[in-house]
Amino acid sequence: MNDSDVHDREALKDLLCELFGFATVTKIELVYERYRCLNYRISTPNQEYFLKQYRGRSSEEVFETKFAEQFFSENEIPILLPVKDRFQRPAFKYADEWFSLFDFVHAKQPDSQHLTDTFLASLGAQLAKLHRVGSLVRLDSFRRLRLWDEEEFVFEVVELNTLLEQEQEKSGVPSLVFETLEKKMKFVTQCQRTAKDFTLPFDCLLHGDPIYQNTFINDADQVIALFDLEDTCVGPRAYEVSRAILINCFERGWGDQEFHQARTFFRAYQHVYPISFEEFQQGVEMYMIKNAHKLWFEVKHLFDGGEEIKRCYEAHANRIRHLTDNWEPFCRSIYTAG
Repeated sequence: MNDSDVHDREALKDLLCELFGFATVTKIELVYERYRCLNYRISTPNQEYFLKQYRGRSSEEVFETKFAEQFFSENEIPILLPVKDRFQRPAFKYADEWFSLFDFVHAKQPDSQHLTDTFLASLGAQLAKLHRVGSLVRLDSFRRLRLWDEEEFVFEVVELNTLLEQEQEKSGVPSLVFETLEKKMKFVTQCQRTAKDFTLPFDCLLHGDPIYQNTFINDADQVIALFDLEDTCVGPRAYEVSRAILINCFERGWGDQEFHQARTFFRAYQHVYPISFEEFQQGVEMYMIKNAHKLWFEVKHLFDGGEEIKRCYEAHANRIRHLTDNWEPFCRSIYTAG
């Protein structure tokens, strides 16, 4: 991304000095763009910080995220907390967008190509602890997990097909995108399961995105911090457990090693906060059906590009290939480890 695409850095420097009492901000460096957000490394003479931009523009959405961070942290879940400004706020508004400032963490993150058993067990246990705590919060203060709607999918897929045609004429579109979208459309058209068919209770405050990218680890590969609760919401913990397994453990394939990793994660989760087989199977099916209705990945892959997005899309496409699988044997294979 070019400098012309980022915020007015001088104005942002002035605001940071005003809100956080910095004598000066020596440097603002774009770290990466993620999910339509710009994130910066902020340097002062004495310390470095991480400035995160939020997708949500409403104060209600941002407040839910900040409340969840504080709540989990107060209940001994290792959540990264933001630096509060001179008004004791955990977030502030700039250029009609919300930001939070965090201490810059100089710690390791898991290697996506080599997620160890130690890390997966640690993440499974931390997620179980988070869910156990999340079942105690006042749930009516948070938005509910959005599932899927066939009419909304059809509405969006028409627009996406138009964009695909335009991109195909200009620069071509990878065949994987067409194959994956076709499988989604066929599945959604034939799917007989609606969100109302699931009996899972919406009785837990969820992290929202408990994946390896949102963790820091120590030298022993144990999780020492979780972050990015922007998608926190109330929903079934079985859904989030299933999502975490399918993303963290089945990103690189669908073989013996991936099932071993899934069992390692799930065993650690079950040890802390057991879940029934029926709940787990419903959670897997719920996540996979929602995945079929999601078109965000196609749009991101088409217009943002980059090797990281390409890798994420290939992992997404791999999961979509298994949409019509019989999920009971899959779930049994993992559940027996618990």
